[in-house]
Amino acid sequence: MPSYSKNRRKSTIFDYVVQACMDVVDEQGNIIGSVCVVPSKDFGKRDIIFMRKSGGARSLRSVTELINYLEKLNVPYEVRKKAMNFVAERLRALDLEEVSGRLRVGPISAEKSEKKKVEEK
Repeated sequence: MPSYSKNRRKSTIFDYVVQACMDVVDEQGNIIGSVCVVPSKDFGKRDIIFMRKSGGARSLRSVTELINYLEKLNVPYEVRKKAMNFVAERLRALDLEEVSGRLRVGPISAEKSEKKKVEEK
């Protein structure tokens, strides 16, 4: 039985971590490759990458292009739906990370820094 401390920090939405990649399988359950959603080198942008297990990777410009590519590889419909849900959740998590990074300490400090910028102008 785990012991709980009175000083235990409550979990927050920022504690929720989403994997960067998801395996894509064919109808027999063999892994075809992985879909990855990662931050781009350009701030605020995202890269969607499909890495084939047999080698090679492809950068995809949109979620629609990813779904069409998976269909071209004969990935089952249910797996494509899972991939779509994964990409959506990963994009939400990356947006949350970006927003929390901009807030620095909290919403009040970000608000004060915005006021300072306005007052300086």
